[in-house]
Amino acid sequence: MKLQQTIAETRQVFAEIQAFVANHNDMQLLQGPSGRWNSAQQLLHLIISQKGTNLAYTMPGVALALIYGKSTKGSRSYEEVVADYQRHLANGAKSTKEYEPKLALPLDKQKLLAKYTDIGKAYLTALATKTDKELDTLQVKHPLLGKLTLRELAHFTLYHNRHHLKSMQGVIG
Repeated sequence: MKLQQTIAETRQVFAEIQAFVANHNDMQLLQGPSGRWNSAQQLLHLIISQKGTNLAYTMPGVALALIYGKSTKGSRSYEEVVADYQRHLANGAKSTKEYEPKLALPLDKQKLLAKYTDIGKAYLTALATKTDKELDTLQVKHPLLGKLTLRELAHFTLYHNRHHLKSMQGVIG
């Protein structure tokens, strides 16, 4: 997937999540199946996750290369990254503690939406500055998937937001 397509599709799913949350009241966002995250928790999880992702795109490339090395294998496709993530989920993988949402009550939906919107804009801006070479050689460590190139991380970010939107839609309907 070309960078501009990834950016456009990510912008679209960000907008869909924003609209979904905006169109539901606090009570709806806080309801959910026992033992699973409600929609508000999922939104908070996306915010927490995106903070780490944004760091990867704003750190100097030389720092990323020193910390994680450089990839010489290039990047996997969107479909390959998604399949890898789904395989991990099917084998029981769950979010690590640092990415678990700890939601303060009462819910401040507008504040959460503003954070999600701002962090999404910052991500798309930073992602757009990367060259193809940077996307395919610079890498970071993902808590479940191991080392990912910045392009693979962009694929993951797109899918991760789609995955949680679908989950939120299933919770509220």
